[in-house]
Amino acid sequence: MKIFSLAAIAAGLAVCISCSSDKPDNTNHYLQEMTGRYRLSKIYTDEPVDIDLNGTYNTDLTQEICMAVWPFEFLTAEITNNYYTRVSYNVPVYSLPEVYPAEPCFATASTGYYLDVSKSNGAVTITKRPDNLEQERGTLQTISYNNDTLHLIMSREFITADGWKPFVLHMVYKKDPSLN
Repeated sequence: MKIFSLAAIAAGLAVCISCSSDKPDNTNHYLQEMTGRYRLSKIYTDEPVDIDLNGTYNTDLTQEICMAVWPFEFLTAEITNNYYTRVSYNVPVYSLPEVYPAEPCFATASTGYYLDVSKSNGAVTITKRPDNLEQERGTLQTISYNNDTLHLIMSREFITADGWKPFVLHMVYKKDPSLN
């Protein structure tokens, strides 16, 4: 009976200790403001690109690529604060890379990064990367938040008439309460 009681107490303490360290951070007002779901409002590159190989260059990627499955408006992002802080988002990826550029359409793929949000100034630091996905989906460089707008900046390669070229890709999202 004594052994059972000691085991029960030890198990209870282990649960309490693990629970206390797994709680979301509710003391960070920057993180609390950022937490939520977002809908893509803009997607663009720093320099003009001709991804559809029609001879016209644009920075606005809604003018350059077709979405094979969902239109751009359905691309979303989310910042969560449940046991860990994470941003997850959908990004356009080539849907038919083996026949590209004959079919320059994109599908969506989900990716995510673990984050730390400073309590003092709201600065966002990436703490863990999905390295195995970054070659296809781009490498997230910077995350910023201001007035319900989430801005993800990533480095990404696109196929062009001159072959694969690196670009800086901007994905700008607006907080959308209808998604919550």
